[in-house]
Amino acid sequence: MANPGYGKRRAGDEDPHADPDFAHLPPREAEIAVFVDHLGDGHAMGHKVLAAEHPRYGQQAMRTSLTRITEAGHLRWIREHLTVEDNTMRWVTRTYWSRTRRSEAWWEEFARQRNGRIVPGDLRPGLARTDEPELPEPELEPRPETEADPESRTSYLALAAIRDTEPRMRLSESDCRSLAALAEEWLTRGATPQDITRAR
Repeated sequence: MANPGYGKRRAGDEDPHADPDFAHLPPREAEIAVFVDHLGDGHAMGHKVLAAEHPRYGQQAMRTSLTRITEAGHLRWIREHLTVEDNTMRWVTRTYWSRTRRSEAWWEEFARQRNGRIVPGDLRPGLARTDEPELPEPELEPRPETEADPESRTSYLALAAIRDTEPRMRLSESDCRSLAALAEEWLTRGATPQDITRAR
């Protein structure tokens, strides 16, 4: 599960379950859509987390399929400007799921009603979540798929830094790589690298 208040959120006003819910999708994407549809509200929605739980598909397949499911109208990451736990205003990225297929115009209106905007392409989920409200939001360029995820590198470095604060916890390179996806979820949900290092 994601941290409270984050993770999968239903867009609402969905059609009831039916056999052809995802019949318009290719077989792999239909299978993953059924898998996501049955996850509970609040479940973490990063492609790495979902790949770790799905019995058949790895991270790259999951990432590609989530992109196709998004293009088909079932999934959006939306940056919302809201008050968070410490009573400050932040841009927070939330994940919305709809079993019912929605048009681009429908999602745009859905985001507008939440004082938000849809996160495009490789910028999801949650890479730019803490812009100060008085500053204009920067135009962010999609990254090439071959480029390392900045948050993945940040989470790796945060884990590697634990040895500096607690010599008894000397994580190996392999340990840091295997734990990076979990640490990345913390970063995606608002934690800082220092929070990860102190948590130990």
